[in-house]
Amino acid sequence: MFCNNCGTNNPDNQTFCSTCGNSLAPSYDFGNPYQPQPAYNPVTVPPEYKPISPWGYIGYSLLFSIPLVGLICIIVFACGSGGNKNVTNYARSYLWAMLIGVVLSILLGILFAAIGLSVYDMMYY
Repeated sequence: MFCNNCGTNNPDNQTFCSTCGNSLAPSYDFGNPYQPQPAYNPVTVPPEYKPISPWGYIGYSLLFSIPLVGLICIIVFACGSGGNKNVTNYARSYLWAMLIGVVLSILLGILFAAIGLSVYDMMYY
């Protein structure tokens, strides 16, 4: 295995270059889903996979909760225009949670309306 730093030929089972000490570990292609990914290391994480800070989650949640502007921002971020995969995934999960909440609210409204009508009918018979 040749060192990327100095070009020295090293044995294949060696992890560091015998001449310069450079790491001989293979580089990872984060865009390739078939290549095993390394453990989290802030040095090797590409910018598009940069983690969101806790304050970032709070900020995005506040932004997304604004009635009309938030919905537009969720759709824009969910389409991946920001470049950060974590923000895109968070916006998609927030959008799904909102859609599930709307569907459940409609179903519960229909259920309570049906119960209310049946109670109303029972009161006058």
